Amino acid sequence: MAISNREKKAVGVYVHIPFCRKKCYYCDFYSLPDIEASLIDEYCQAVAAEIKMAAGAMDDLFVSTIFLGGGTPSLLSAGQVDTILQQIKASFTVSSDVEITMEANPATIDLPEFEQYLTAGVNRISLGVQSFHDEELQILGRIHKAKDIFDAVEIFHKYGFKNFNLDLIYAIPGQSNKSWETNLHKAIEMEPAHISAYLLQLDPETVMGKRAAAKLLVLADEDTEAEMYDRTVEILTEANFRQYEISNFSVPGYECRHNLSYWRSINYLGFGAGAVSFVNTRRLINVPNVLQYINRIKSGKQPLIKELENMSPRERLADAMVLGLRLVEGINIEEINKRFDADILEEYNQAIQENIKKGLLILKNGQLSLTRKGYFISNQVLCHFIA
Repeated sequence: MAISNREKKAVGVYVHIPFCRKKCYYCDFYSLPDIEASLIDEYCQAVAAEIKMAAGAMDDLFVSTIFLGGGTPSLLSAGQVDTILQQIKASFTVSSDVEITMEANPATIDLPEFEQYLTAGVNRISLGVQSFHDEELQILGRIHKAKDIFDAVEIFHKYGFKNFNLDLIYAIPGQSNKSWETNLHKAIEMEPAHISAYLLQLDPETVMGKRAAAKLLVLADEDTEAEMYDRTVEILTEANFRQYEISNFSVPGYECRHNLSYWRSINYLGFGAGAVSFVNTRRLINVPNVLQYINRIKSGKQPLIKELENMSPRERLADAMVLGLRLVEGINIEEINKRFDADILEEYNQAIQENIKKGLLILKNGQLSLTRKGYFISNQVLCHFIA
C-alpha cells in the first residue's frame, strides 16, 4: 500500500558540487578549482548512482527541498543538473511543491543555460554576489565583476523569475560603512525575493585567514561589524524585507525552506563528496575526496563516511535549541518540550533567566527568542545551551 506524504517524514536533500573556476580567498568549503569537464561529468554520474543506492532505505521519507551547493553548481550543464534531479525524483517520493535551489556565480550564468536550468526543475537561485564593488570582489578573490551581477539579474527578470537570493558579505577588509550600505541599496534595487548578509569570518587555513594572521590584511573591529549589522537590519526592514533568521531576510513567503529545515533541526540527506547528512542523532560526512568518491561508486560501493557527531538525547536537545534560536521566531516551548520529552524552562532556567535580564532573550506567548540586541552577539547567548 502506498504511503501518503502525511504519513511520511519530510527530509531535505543536499547535493555538494565541489568544483569552481578559482578558489575564493575566504572559502573553507571543500571544492577543487579548474577541473576538467570530463571529471565533472563522471562526478555527476557518481552522484546519481549514490542517490539510487540510498533509495531503498528511505521509504518513510518524502523530499520537500533540494539544494545544489558548492563550489559552483552553475558550472554544471543543464543536462548534468537534470541527471541529478531526475534521479532524486526516481529514487524518492518528492513533494509536488518541492523547492529546488541552485547556487550560482554571476560570471557563470548565461541566457540559454538559465532557461534549461528552469526546464530541469530549478525554481530558486542563490546568487553569490558578495559585493557590488569590484575592488572588494578582488580582495575576496571572486571571479566575477559587478557588471556580471547586473547581467545575471537581468536574465532573471527577463524570464519573470522572482525566487532568487543575493548573498552579500560585510566587514570586508577596507570596507567602509558607506560602501556596505551602497551594497545593500543596490541589492534592494535588483528586486530579489531574498537577501542573505553574512559577516566575513575567516578560517585560519584560507588565503585571507593566512594574510590576516601575517598582518597583510586589516580586519574590521567588532564595533564596525556591529554598526554594519545594525544598518543591515534597518535598511532591509525599511525596504520591506522580513528578517527571519540572524543573517537572512526575505519578501514574505520567500524564506529559504531548505535552510529553515536546518534551523528547525529536520533530517537531511547529503550526496556527493564532502556532503553532510543529518539523520536523527547523527551527523555524517561523505569523505571529501572526489577521485576516491567516484572510484568507490563505480565499483558499486557506498562512499566512505565519517561520523561527525552521534548525539545523546540531551545533546540532541541542545543542538535543536542552538539552531532554533537563530530564527527570529525562536523556539516554541510546548513543541520542543513534546518533541524531546523535556522541560527546557527548567533544564535551562539559569541560562534563560540570565539572558532575559541582560536583554538578550525574550520569553513571550510561549516562544523563546533572541532580542534584536541579541542577534549580533548571538554566540554569547547560544554557548549557554551547548550540552
